[in-house]
Amino acid sequence: MRPEVQKLQQELRKTFENLQRELAGIRTSRASANLLEDIDVEYMGSTLHIKQLASLSVPDAKTVLITPWDKNAVKDIEKGILASGLNLNPAVDGTTLRIVFPPMTEERRLELVKVIGKKAEESRISSRQERDKAIKALAALKESKQMSENEESGARKEIQAAIDAFNRDVEQAAKKKEEEIKSI
Repeated sequence: MRPEVQKLQQELRKTFENLQRELAGIRTSRASANLLEDIDVEYMGSTLHIKQLASLSVPDAKTVLITPWDKNAVKDIEKGILASGLNLNPAVDGTTLRIVFPPMTEERRLELVKVIGKKAEESRISSRQERDKAIKALAALKESKQMSENEESGARKEIQAAIDAFNRDVEQAAKKKEEEIKSI
């Protein structure tokens, strides 16, 4: 396999992993610590993720419990959650925060399905950009006589096969998340 194709596959893998993280952060009808892990919190002059400041647990299907390692971080974590735009209201219980997830409305489910589609499309756009870079690299190699026309043609087919496989994976991941959102 050509180095250009290998590099493309690495970039596609990174893009897909990023999509999976983003989809994991989209709320379903069940409480999920993944939704809160990467929320930014201003703490002692720097920006950290909640997972760097506290342990997160899910004691039941509707609740996430956040236990900061430093009790002074409670207010900062609360501010970060409120500023996150997730419409969650943490309840402070002394040195812990409890977040109860309200049931989702049908309207909110439809909004989330649109968000999932948008994230999937962003991933596909990124893959097309990576494909274009790889094809330009092949063209430069052909132009400089480091690659024959047949080799370029074969490499283009490999690139397209990698893109097609990536798009199938993105579609499956998005469809799975949509089903999760739509189920009650």
